[in-house]
Amino acid sequence: MRHFIFVRAERVDIDQYTEKVESVRRAFDRYLDNYPRKTARTKTGLMGPVGKILSEAKSGKWDAESLTGYALNIHLMTPNARAS
Repeated sequence: MRHFIFVRAERVDIDQYTEKVESVRRAFDRYLDNYPRKTARTKTGLMGPVGKILSEAKSGKWDAESLTGYALNIHLMTPNARAS
């Protein structure tokens, strides 16, 4: 006998997050303005660690605090970014 799986669906007003999303976009933009570029041929060369962070955020596996720590660790492990 199979067990039923119940899911509780909630409505979310996407517009309430517009300001926060824009704030994050501006922060990434400022970060990339100062990030040393190697090449524009690859995602990593163009976006630095931002591409990895966005991929992990999209996966939904991380909460905000853990993702922040992950981002900081990536930044600190990037040799050219440490001096900045």
